Amino acid sequence: LKSDKYAEERVNNPYFPFAGKPDWEMAAFLLWSDLSMADIDEYLKLEFVRHAEMLPSPPQWKFQIVPTEFPTTKTLRIFYRDTIECLPSLLSHPMLAG
Repeated sequence: LKSDKYAEERVNNPYFPFAGKPDWEMAAFLLWSDLSMADIDEYLKLEFVRHAEMLPSPPQWKFQIVPTEFPTTKTLRIFYRDTIECLPSLLSHPMLAG
């Protein structure tokens, strides 16, 4: 069995190869919709869709597995975002401008 060469990307982003859940949801919606390929192409050409892609994306969530002293039924994970990575995203947010 060939190993998954993208396994490492999926650790931080379970929606890989999509940038995140919103992109995955949009692709899934378009795939399962009754829209024709021509309709989907027209949708993707809309100006608001192109502008949405230009917005900065927030930093990815990260997690660390926390070892426990006692057995648990589920792995304990602490989710966080890197503070330094958050600063540029916050300072460039359109709602905080001016």
